[in-house]
Order: sequence, then C-alpha cells, then structure tokens
Amino acid sequence: MAIRRAAHAVERRARQREENGGRADLWLAQQSAYDPWQARAKGAPKVARAQART
Repeated sequence: MAIRRAAHAVERRARQREENGGRADLWLAQQSAYDPWQARAKGAPKVARAQART
C-alpha cells in the first residue's frame, strides 16, 4: 500500500507542476526531507511490552 501511495504522490506532484509551472522534483525533495523530520520531532510512540504466553 505504501508503494501505491508513493506512486500516487509522484503523479499528483507532476500534475501540480503542469498546473503551477513549478518544479515538482524540488518540491518532492523538500517534502521527502520534511516527513522524516516531522516524525522525529513527534517522538517515538509509547508501546507497552506484550506478555508472553506460556
């Protein structure tokens, strides 16, 4: 699903380039740098350890 979503994002940015006259590759590079930064800034999720079944 992530690959499908990524492919859709590239197509969407290509359409934006055609509509707005901008360079989609620059916008995509900025966005791909921003997404991991945003995830790191948010912090690690709190996950409880699972109990082992015996």
